[in-house]
Amino acid sequence: MRYFKTLLSPIFLSLLIISAAGCKKENNKVKPPTKFTGIDASVLYSGSKAADGYECGWFVKIGLTLYHADNLPAEYEKNLDVKINYELLNSKFQCVNTPRAIFQVIHIDSISSK
Repeated sequence: MRYFKTLLSPIFLSLLIISAAGCKKENNKVKPPTKFTGIDASVLYSGSKAADGYECGWFVKIGLTLYHADNLPAEYEKNLDVKINYELLNSKFQCVNTPRAIFQVIHIDSISSK
């Protein structure tokens, strides 16, 4: 009986609650990188965005993937191969009203001609 009273004592219960509250589950998920440096890419023109709404302007092609750069400098708005440092953003760019024309947005930290 004395053992049972000890378990229910306010001090024991307080310690139990504090220790349980102090435990938190670790999130061991590894986040993919969002910043990339020294990447070979190509700047490509798909047509004027203002022309008919179906052209998407300038893209940055990395590997087989097209990206929309939120800050492509005007002097690089021509079809050419470049080397870039960029950050992958959480936003998307949609140039026409179709779900297939949605592209990941990147922010260019630096760019140079190859």
